[in-house]
Amino acid sequence: MVMGPGSGSGSGSGLGLVLGKGIKVGIGMHISNVQRSAAADKPLTQEAPFVKMTNVVCESYNKSWAVFHYCRLKAYSRNKTSLNINATFLHPANKVSLGLKLMKRENGYKPFLFDFTIDACKFLQRRNNPVIKMFYELIRDVSTLNHSCPYVGLQVVSDLHRITFPVPFPTGDYGLFLDFIFDGKKQFCVNIYVHMVEDF
Repeated sequence: MVMGPGSGSGSGSGLGLVLGKGIKVGIGMHISNVQRSAAADKPLTQEAPFVKMTNVVCESYNKSWAVFHYCRLKAYSRNKTSLNINATFLHPANKVSLGLKLMKRENGYKPFLFDFTIDACKFLQRRNNPVIKMFYELIRDVSTLNHSCPYVGLQVVSDLHRITFPVPFPTGDYGLFLDFIFDGKKQFCVNIYVHMVEDF
């Protein structure tokens, strides 16, 4: 697991994130708080003061399995965009892993907070990973990717525009890099770029 600055034990100051008990997550917040909220199935979230998706890139590494029909942002206003993705999985995906990496732009994109891979099918059965659950909550109601494996046929994310997080993020430009792995091989990636302002 990749740590951000200030990871480790101690008080709730600084940046850090690991998936262990009693270890800090984000800024001034402990993962135990997220776990208690997740157990109640009521995620502790707040709408970010200002977050705007600025770009999205989708790429299939194996077009005999995954084909993108469109992958784009729609501009509602100067400060608001929505994410729309339409793809087809040509074969059933029964063993799905997800690589999730958050990067912050500072003279190029640098690792920020986390970089790990999970068994997505197991998560969808139990939903017991607080970090993945945070992102799952964003797409649950606007996506077909909200049920247990397998996945096959048309898959969409439609009009994703409301962004909520359990912790504030420092002002800056970020990239969320997602690798989708079927049967142990990377099949496609989705990279989402956003601009955040902590106090808007």
